Amino acid sequence: MLLRISEYIFIIISLLLVLSLIINKTYICHIKDNMKKSDYVAGIALLFALYVLSALITAILIPNIYCKIVMILFALSPFIIGKMATYEKEKIYTVFQILSILASGIFVLYFIL
Repeated sequence: MLLRISEYIFIIISLLLVLSLIINKTYICHIKDNMKKSDYVAGIALLFALYVLSALITAILIPNIYCKIVMILFALSPFIIGKMATYEKEKIYTVFQILSILASGIFVLYFIL
């Protein structure tokens, strides 16, 4: 029961994070008001924190060792991608981040649920 709840929470957070990253790149980046930008970016940071936390909780609750390892890799993916990212190639790494988050949501949807 607790595993199912954590899986659903993880999927919802993944979808919210993907949508917020896409909205940020297509709309928020072009706004001139820095206060609105900073509030939105703070919301994305909160979603990233919830994503990592829910991925780790789901990894702890999953009985299969293979799925545990994959979920831990997904939980660490924002840090791994962030470590490699540079300002010049920020758009490319944002796409990698979105694809990684989508892959993690699909992984939970098809292999764990």
